[in-house]
Amino acid sequence: MKQLHFFVVAAVAIFMGLGFASCLGTGDNNGEQQVTRADLATVEFVGYMDMDYFFRLDTGEKLIPISGISNVSVLEGVKRIFIIYVFESIEEINEQALISDPTQREYHVSITYATNLEDNRNVANLSTHDTANLGDSLTTKYYAPIKSIDSLRIKDDYLTAWINYNMSGEKFHFFTLFRYRDDALRLGKNDAPDTLDVYLGHNVNGDSYYNTTSANLAQSNMGYAPLYFKAFNITSVIRNVSDEIDTSNLVLKVITRQTSTGNDTINVSYPVKYNF
Repeated sequence: MKQLHFFVVAAVAIFMGLGFASCLGTGDNNGEQQVTRADLATVEFVGYMDMDYFFRLDTGEKLIPISGISNVSVLEGVKRIFIIYVFESIEEINEQALISDPTQREYHVSITYATNLEDNRNVANLSTHDTANLGDSLTTKYYAPIKSIDSLRIKDDYLTAWINYNMSGEKFHFFTLFRYRDDALRLGKNDAPDTLDVYLGHNVNGDSYYNTTSANLAQSNMGYAPLYFKAFNITSVIRNVSDEIDTSNLVLKVITRQTSTGNDTINVSYPVKYNF
């Protein structure tokens, strides 16, 4: 299987990959017990000229790297990532566990692997549905079917999706989140949330045979995170909606084409609450 190379974070690892959030394991290093974990996280910068940074887990905990990324500039423009890290000490884990609020817990960690989950320019705002336009998400070329969206999450204006689809494992597939300006915001009634339609486009990039799936690769090898986890910056999507939008009461309806029986495909939608 061909490896899918992206970019390198200092001496940490090649940003390739796949993996599961919240995998926990233990091991020994010169007689000292170590705890290794894999998670989805958000990069947050603090301090002068954004030279200091930390990772915020989706569950709220703060990770302070003590080693692994020596050149901070490689994180420029990176927001949503998948990381594997080693806790500095068991004692700190036990101490922080006594803090009831996860957002107040801080851990010092060594980063052993990190991968950017966002493809460049993977969000598009179109004026109207146009099947004659090859850039439209509803055309077959850019709207190939998937098997399922296994999970959706919105955090810090990023939609993160667990997308399972057929693939050969030798070509990188591309995904684009489309929003049509002609699709109006549907206001909820009787305290129901407002709803906004978006479309998930899938480009197989010339992949012609399928002997595995993105989820299978996720289960077998953490070296393929970008195949399964996808992140989309939805800031531009929200800005192109009417001024009356209230993100605290908003549900995104993610519409895509999904395989059914045989070679049949059906249009399906996956709702996700905007605030996390």
